[in-house]
Amino acid sequence: MCSWDDAADVFAERAVVARKRHQCDECLCRIPIGSRHVRIGILSHGFWETLRIHAECLALWQRVRQKLCGGRGAIMIGGLQDELRDYPGPESWTYR
Repeated sequence: MCSWDDAADVFAERAVVARKRHQCDECLCRIPIGSRHVRIGILSHGFWETLRIHAECLALWQRVRQKLCGGRGAIMIGGLQDELRDYPGPESWTYR
């Protein structure tokens, strides 16, 4: 479900290469050492949070956000699988 009220004060994306193993905050699969992924810094309610996500997961998240929220609201990172399961549209989504 699109969130309209609880937008982050700062949402900064940066493409990086993993120097240690991480876990994707969207699909929960591993991000191995040396692989490219996106680091997202979020400032919300006075607290910083850093998320790591595969570039493919982020691209799908952005596509779903555009389709369901019209590019305005937000879908929580980590909740994409629920969004795809609940989406009643005829379009087929690919998810790891």
